[in-house]
Order: sequence, then C-alpha cells, then structure tokens
Amino acid sequence: MTFDEFATQKCTDWISDGSVPDVPILPEGRRFKHEPAKFSWVSCAVFCRTGRNQWYSPRAELGRGAFLPDGAWCHRDPGSGDDYYCQKNLCLPEGYRFSQAVRAAQLAMADLDDSFVTDNEILDE
Repeated sequence: MTFDEFATQKCTDWISDGSVPDVPILPEGRRFKHEPAKFSWVSCAVFCRTGRNQWYSPRAELGRGAFLPDGAWCHRDPGSGDDYYCQKNLCLPEGYRFSQAVRAAQLAMADLDDSFVTDNEILDE
C-alpha cells in the first residue's frame, strides 16, 4: 500500500464514522513532501481533499490519529542521503532522540534566563 492509498483509506474511514463532521472531506487522501523550511509535521500528516478542492488535515479533530504511524519513512536528505522517519508526528532524521533535544533546550533556556519556568509534565517522556 502506498502512502497516498493509506491516506485515502483514512479519509474514507473518517467520512464513514463521522470523525470530521465540520469539514466536507472527500474520500481522497495524500501525503505531502517534506519541506523543513515550512513545517516538519506536514510530511507525516494525512491530508484529505475537501469539497472546495483544497487539502485538509484533521489534526484538531483527531490529534495523533491524523498522522502516519511512527516509523513511516518521510524524506531522504539529498545532500547527505540520510533517511527521515515520522517520529511523534514530525519528520526527523533516523536516530533522532527527543530526550536529548529537550535536555539541550532546557540547558539553553537556563542560560538565557534563570527565572524561566518549565512544565515538567510536558517535557518528561
């Protein structure tokens, strides 16, 4: 099954079960290519064609359910040849570790402003 076939099946299922009641989606789905300058989530999201001939991803209605599963291939860097995979709804390099990125961000913020407060419930995995 191709990614577009998977997306089309998801759109069809969402129409059948009424998961996206406020947007007139059609039973045609697709996945868009990775464009990190825009958003790293786009190539991991399922988009459905709407009645206005636009593409819509029901992230607000379905949360993680509107994305390809973790581990789905989403990009190959043309310069390095590195493969990227969907990880927690984002298209990221293979082996990317969220815990390392979160810790680096915490340290950077601590250096900027000692009064900065983080919500550990959000940062803990």
